[in-house]
Amino acid sequence: MKKHLSVFFKLLFAAFAFAMFPVRSAAQLYVVDNNFPDSIEAYVIQTAKDTGKAYRGNTAFKLALGDTVRVKELMASDSLYAVIVKDGNTYCMLKKFLILSEDNPEGTADVLGADRDMSNHKWAAKFFATFTPYLFVILLLLVAIIIGVLPLKLCPSLKRPALYVLPVAMLLVSAIEMAAWLVMGSNTFWWCDPDRYGFFGSLLRVVPFVVLVACQLCSVLLYKNLLEEYVKEGQRLSFLPLLISVGATIPVVIVVAIILAVCGLNSIRNGVCIAAFLITLIVGIAYSSYRNVKALGKSLGGLFSLFLIVYAIGAVIAIYGLIAVIFQLILQILMVLGAIVGCFFALALLGSSNGGGGSSSSSSRIYYDNDGNGHYFSGDRDRANERIRERK
Repeated sequence: MKKHLSVFFKLLFAAFAFAMFPVRSAAQLYVVDNNFPDSIEAYVIQTAKDTGKAYRGNTAFKLALGDTVRVKELMASDSLYAVIVKDGNTYCMLKKFLILSEDNPEGTADVLGADRDMSNHKWAAKFFATFTPYLFVILLLLVAIIIGVLPLKLCPSLKRPALYVLPVAMLLVSAIEMAAWLVMGSNTFWWCDPDRYGFFGSLLRVVPFVVLVACQLCSVLLYKNLLEEYVKEGQRLSFLPLLISVGATIPVVIVVAIILAVCGLNSIRNGVCIAAFLITLIVGIAYSSYRNVKALGKSLGGLFSLFLIVYAIGAVIAIYGLIAVIFQLILQILMVLGAIVGCFFALALLGSSNGGGGSSSSSSRIYYDNDGNGHYFSGDRDRANERIRERK
């Protein structure tokens, strides 16, 4: 009886394994997905002759976002790439651009681990990869500038509402900028990326970017002008320390990072740089806030201090992005200038080498006298001819 039960359970286990085997061994379906609306490249798989390892070759074709591909496995020699099957041939593509399709049978394992929690698959990353949030920023800055200018001369009745509308508009601007930075990181300012749009395309986008950053920085001056009539006698508003701290954050972080690198303290660099950034910013905010509460009282002084905090965070992000983009453009300009200087230098060397060749050939010329004897110099030939004439 025990023997029959043992055989029964073995057969049951074999049937279960056979039923599950096709799901686990069959190639899985994946959807091409990314936050930026670009086509994704698939590459030829080539094999190294010396090691026999597979590696990525040239581009074979491109896949549109939303296309479905059949993934065979991860590339053994490079786990960043997935091996896909198309028309009976195998190719490879970066696995980060693939997510498991919902058309797979239930229980299909994700061999790539490229789930929807990856940054480029999140809805927030896809949102900030469009122009929509940046259009909101433009509209909010226009509202802030208009509501900050109108009450000063054209419409004084709007002064009281402007005290609240302007900081709310700037709060939303800073919130969008902070959210974009948290989601996208260094790709926040993708719409000015020279690698994506080329030098001139990026340059055309930098110009309005500069204008927007200038409007954001000038908003504090407009808000200060709105508050001037509420300042207590003998007091004055303070925002210069804040501007100094905002401008000093990036240089301070760079200096601290260099010092830590020189001292070999790279393990604590990130933490110390963040602390230096926050301390630099907080010092300016705290001092300005203290002076403004004294000048305006707790209510308006606190409102102005809150505005300064929001303003400072947004301004730092905007300034950092602008500097990063301009630095990329300057780097490309320097590369072009370097190539031009190199070409001129090469032409100059070529010209000098040709000139040198000419001089050497002229110096090696043979001058023959009347007897047919050769001389290296024309003077020697002339003197030899004189002797020949005298002898004759």
